[in-house]
Amino acid sequence: CQSNAMLIYLADKFGHFNSSAERQQNTEWLMWEANKIGMCLPQLRADKLFADSKLSDGAREWLMARYEHDVNIIDAELSDGRKFLLGDTPNIADFSLSGYLLHAADAQVAVPQHVNDWLDRLRGLNAWEKPQQMLRD
Repeated sequence: CQSNAMLIYLADKFGHFNSSAERQQNTEWLMWEANKIGMCLPQLRADKLFADSKLSDGAREWLMARYEHDVNIIDAELSDGRKFLLGDTPNIADFSLSGYLLHAADAQVAVPQHVNDWLDRLRGLNAWEKPQQMLRD
């Protein structure tokens, strides 16, 4: 939630919202992310990476079902040919939702095709850096 609040602040400060409707759409996606992908995917990732974060079988199954439901919502949103969540240009919603999905391989979860294509478009943006590399610099 804190990183999403920072994204909204920065977008407001630097005038990246073209309208109140665009701001509202971004805010809706950011709140959705915090309660959906941002709730299940990091826990699934930690379960695979860290010995002290192992989930019970029931919790893992529930989180996997939740992840699959949520990632398929994003996949359906992107199935209409849009390049990014809100159109043809990236927005803070794209950066928020991609934050955990860029590490989906660590969680050993499947990523649907439209979501994969969208992540590739984000990776192809000018000045894009892998999160691991950016944090080291």
